[in-house]
Amino acid sequence: MTEHTALNSSYYPPARVAVLICYFGLLATMLFGLLNFGPPELAAALGLWIIVSSGLFLVMPGLIKQTKRSYQWLCFIFLMYFIWYVQAIFATAAGASPVGAAHEWVSLALIVIGFCAAMFAARGKA
Repeated sequence: MTEHTALNSSYYPPARVAVLICYFGLLATMLFGLLNFGPPELAAALGLWIIVSSGLFLVMPGLIKQTKRSYQWLCFIFLMYFIWYVQAIFATAAGASPVGAAHEWVSLALIVIGFCAAMFAARGKA
């Protein structure tokens, strides 16, 4: 093992853990938001969640296999969700319920942390 590979591998494991926490946390907060603020029927909310989360589901096999390209694509996907949540925060800032506003801010924090961690994981993956 070269010195360069040893240096890179030292920050890959914590970055991978942070990516997985943010990834599944974002899926959970999106599900929470749709169940509480989305359609009243459970089937409609779950169907909408699958459609909304489809971008994240695209990279799940690569994250399981720990491929470098999946972390890179996850960064692009996180950018799409970042735009979506920033727009939602500014659109509902005045009349939103505290739970709804907190949900959007938590989702945005997970996206930003997940993006940074995915960049580190892609860089650290040899």
